[in-house]
Amino acid sequence: MSDWSDLLRDFNFPHTGRGGVTLVSRADAPRCIELIYSQGWRFLGYDSFTVTDEFIQPHLQWSPDWSGPGAPDMKAVLAEIAQHPNEVTHYEFVFRDAA
Repeated sequence: MSDWSDLLRDFNFPHTGRGGVTLVSRADAPRCIELIYSQGWRFLGYDSFTVTDEFIQPHLQWSPDWSGPGAPDMKAVLAEIAQHPNEVTHYEFVFRDAA
């Protein structure tokens, strides 16, 4: 599988690179999650960030890891990110081929 930024480029998905992290804006996150599920990729989790012109701040409390038992269904993930505070502005999604 391509790396994350290549995949986003291949799907013409809006993203940005910052501090070695490939980020999707909060506004685009639901479409990105739908892409992950529609392609049948294994969703391993995501990292949440606040991104400003001055800094990038990770938020571990809103960064689940599903590398063990697997991700919840898409609706649950979408509901989860909808509940994040406004300070979360971007996400980096972690996934791999299901095979």
